[in-house]
Amino acid sequence: MVLIYTIGGVLLSYCILSMITYAIFHWCKNPRLSDALSNEYSIDTLKLIQADAFFQKGRFFHDKGIFSMAATAYENCLGMDDSHNMARQHHKYAVLQKALPSHIGGQETSRSISVPEEFAPLQSVFPSPYSSTQAKETAKTKALEEEEDIVVDLSTLPPPAEPFPSLGAALQADTVENNNAQAFFDRGHTLHKQGLLSDAISEYSQAIEADPNFIKAYIGRASIQTQEKQMEGALSDYSKLVQLEPQNPLLFYKRGNIFLHTNKLDEAINDYSTALKLSPNNPKSLNRRGTAYFKKQLFDLATADFNKAIIWNPDFAEAYSNRGIVRKQMGLKEQAQQDFIKAESIAKKGKEKDSTPTPHKALQEKTEQIFQQGLLDLQNGEEAKALTSFTRVIAVAPSNPTAYFHRATIHLGYRRLENAIADFTAALKYDPDFGEAYSKRGQANMLNNLYIDAINDFNKSIELMPDHLDSYINRGRANSQRGLRDEAIADFSKAITINPESNSALYHRGLEWQNKGDYLNAMEDLNNACKLGNNAACIAYMNIQASAQ
Repeated sequence: MVLIYTIGGVLLSYCILSMITYAIFHWCKNPRLSDALSNEYSIDTLKLIQADAFFQKGRFFHDKGIFSMAATAYENCLGMDDSHNMARQHHKYAVLQKALPSHIGGQETSRSISVPEEFAPLQSVFPSPYSSTQAKETAKTKALEEEEDIVVDLSTLPPPAEPFPSLGAALQADTVENNNAQAFFDRGHTLHKQGLLSDAISEYSQAIEADPNFIKAYIGRASIQTQEKQMEGALSDYSKLVQLEPQNPLLFYKRGNIFLHTNKLDEAINDYSTALKLSPNNPKSLNRRGTAYFKKQLFDLATADFNKAIIWNPDFAEAYSNRGIVRKQMGLKEQAQQDFIKAESIAKKGKEKDSTPTPHKALQEKTEQIFQQGLLDLQNGEEAKALTSFTRVIAVAPSNPTAYFHRATIHLGYRRLENAIADFTAALKYDPDFGEAYSKRGQANMLNNLYIDAINDFNKSIELMPDHLDSYINRGRANSQRGLRDEAIADFSKAITINPESNSALYHRGLEWQNKGDYLNAMEDLNNACKLGNNAACIAYMNIQASAQ
């Protein structure tokens, strides 16, 4: 008997020690618990923390389709926090899923699921009120008493007057108590796909009411409002979205489209410009900003944007058509006609549905795939891969100006100046009105100390694109290298007129004022450039200050 008591005492001590060790381990591992204990939070606060852990465990099983275990976890959560409404609603859903026949959607998955450690129960901190079988049954009974609308045993019900509703309809009947934003969104999304737009908007709105920062619900509602020409509501939703996700270029693009549709052109241009800062050289944003410039009768800026859109998507029929409209307004009838023909050709090509393409067409499609891959590699910073792709395109299509242009740009980045100049020249051979190619070749000539050739290229670029910022800045730098201070200042001033926040133009104009001995204007420009993030301008400004003292 003594031996039995001794063994029992040892086992009891071991169990107590194990529980303490387990508790300490989870206190240390779970930052919420350790923070709570270190700050001497109340017992009630710690219970709320454990309730949240049970809820997360329930969500894990819920997502895996194991509704019986999910329901148990939600019950444990409610035992710790009876006011946890999300756990209550999820519990109702899990119980309903268990009750439904498999052909309606109630069948659970049979595969084995391992529970992540972060969802492990924290019973070493507080014992679960449902640790015994009797307690669990009591909890289930209590939950069902509170939720009499849930039918657990369908076989006990009389046959319905009409076929049993789908799971979605069954849940829809329970919307009075359901304040779960995700559930509202899911119903809205389903209705949206079914074309029931007003009902979908209602569900999206309830999701937003339950969670004012629910991004997907705003997107769904704004999409329908745009489709239904409810522009004021769509604008409000997209404005909220750009606050929630200020780094998402698509949201600025979408809001820009609303501004463009309602003729708020300055606002549209600002949004498209922001989208382009976040996603440079996006053809759609360039095309839409060009359209806004055209509506403001800023034909040169519109043409520049359409040019860039075509560079980044040579098969962009809409951009060709838009550029043709601008050129026609500018009196360039022959060039406009060429754009219209090109747009029609691309559109016709897109409508062709030849299931057995000829070898020549197959080769064209393969070449286009290689070209698009090159653009993708270039945007992802993989210049070596892009260089290979454009070289392959040129080997098959030696008269493709955009392939030469992009390959030349890569050479320029690597300071392979002779190769860059040769490729820019080839691009201009096949497209003499390629203003961006003139500008880039001018940069290559300037880096090669060929300042007169560079200035000639910048002159031609400005002729084709009168408000091209980089061409004015670089022509100013070339004039500076030749000692033409006044001409350089004029170019930098024009660049600042185009973009008053160009820290590069301010910096270089400040240096020119300094070289002319005009330190007052120099310090003003350098200080402004410094405030805009130009570190070199900050240093130059401090040097002038130091020398003045």
